[in-house]
Amino acid sequence: MKLDNGQKVSGTANIAILLDASGSMAQKIGGKTKMDLAKEAVNQFVSSMPEGSNVSLRVYGHKGSNSDNDKKLSCGSTEMVYDLKPYNAADFKASLGKFQPTGWTPIALAITETKKDFEKANKPGQNIIYVVSDGIETCDGDPVKAAKELHDSNIKAVVNIIGFDVDSNGQKQLLSVAEAGGGEFETVDTAEDFKQAWERERIRLYNEWSSWSAENWNDVSREQNEKENALYSNKSKFQNLIYDEKAHLTDAEYYLRDKE
Repeated sequence: MKLDNGQKVSGTANIAILLDASGSMAQKIGGKTKMDLAKEAVNQFVSSMPEGSNVSLRVYGHKGSNSDNDKKLSCGSTEMVYDLKPYNAADFKASLGKFQPTGWTPIALAITETKKDFEKANKPGQNIIYVVSDGIETCDGDPVKAAKELHDSNIKAVVNIIGFDVDSNGQKQLLSVAEAGGGEFETVDTAEDFKQAWERERIRLYNEWSSWSAENWNDVSREQNEKENALYSNKSKFQNLIYDEKAHLTDAEYYLRDKE
């Protein structure tokens, strides 16, 4: 995974998770549903983000069902269940309990709405999106176009995709979405691989954060030294002026005494 063309995290990061709540996420892997595994991994990931990060959670396809009769309802369903803000364990856990896997897969709609989320929040920092999906767009949207428009906009968000047990056709589409969004695509098949993917991304972000901190510390230290040197120089000038003025006053005192 990466940021904008290799760009490093700058100060803070705004991290948006887009979670697939289509009916297929109810399938089980290793005794747990894909949705339950996704919720656990996402919660662990956002809870470990560096201090100063903002996180959000948007779910899509969580209304209606995956039947043809409910396609319109489900394809129009995407909801921000945790606003972009610092992680709060209780609030985030509550947000994960607000939905279950039921419907279709409107990936394009979710990405488009996330652009609006970033614009509304207007928070400084690098904007990063992680789309979690176990399949392709099924709502006739164009997620590649949506990802490109978001990445090329003034938001400059990077769209990364984590495909969970995705077939070959799904992998091709999701890879195209990630490439259009300036990010990367990773596919996993097992619960353990899914957790490891998030752990690798956590470590990468921390490394970027540490690198940014070190570079900026050097800049701050250099600026501090320059300002201190300037202050010492000015202090020396003022001291010389004080000594000169004191000498002038002393001479004036002697003159006045001499003249009584």
